[in-house]
Amino acid sequence: MICSTSIERIITGRNAALSLTEILIHQLSDIFALTDSIGGGNANE
Repeated sequence: MICSTSIERIITGRNAALSLTEILIHQLSDIFALTDSIGGGNANE
């Protein structure tokens, strides 16, 4: 049986990971915009 404390820790860890992933996506978007503005190509080119 999983106690409620374990479930809270799992959810907290999951939420933290999702927040970090969202931050990373925004940072990558900013990097792509910057490289595009200075004439760089896209990663898939």
